[in-house]
Amino acid sequence: MISVDDLSVILAIYAAIAIIYALNASIYPSFCNYGEEQCLAPDGLDLIPTFMIVAEELSFSRSAEQLNINQSALSRRIQKLEQQLDFPLFERTTRDVSLTPPGRAFYEDNIHLLQDFSSSIDQSRLIAEGKTGRLRIAYMTFAGLRLMPQAVALYREKFPYVAIHTRKLGTQDQKLAMANDELDIGYMIGPFNHSDFRTLVVKTDPLYVVMHQVIR
Repeated sequence: MISVDDLSVILAIYAAIAIIYALNASIYPSFCNYGEEQCLAPDGLDLIPTFMIVAEELSFSRSAEQLNINQSALSRRIQKLEQQLDFPLFERTTRDVSLTPPGRAFYEDNIHLLQDFSSSIDQSRLIAEGKTGRLRIAYMTFAGLRLMPQAVALYREKFPYVAIHTRKLGTQDQKLAMANDELDIGYMIGPFNHSDFRTLVVKTDPLYVVMHQVIR
């Protein structure tokens, strides 16, 4: 069901397309399949939101009420769009309204456009908020059982849309990967002092030397 908010988005989409079309129609070849004289003009784009409402409601009376226009004006809009497209969108009888096969295809394509546009907004918002992207992590055995998995689990809770890639590397290989911008975080045996990187001590382990007791 298309809501008022969806209709506003649809209008914004086609207004933007109309502006771009006016600047350079050649980047929208799908509107010009039959030569320039039969291209879908920007005026035709303005009629598509009306078509979407009628296709959803399958009622000219309810659609006219939703669009706040009379049925005669609504019918003229649909007729004008059909003339622009050069194929019928609806079959009308005294009892009901239905989409023609090309009308159904046209409706479904525009629904996909709306969904892609909404998805693009959501994805761009996540990027703007720093909540998406990728995080490349390398680790050694000492961090592989608890330190790194716990940190990754906490990070995923806060940033579920960030893709996390992990791999096991030794200290020297991690340093090279960091220098070559192939790694974002490395669990390694320090120290690692470099002005381009920040180092945080996450664990210290005592080291022992074990030998046989000397018997004199």
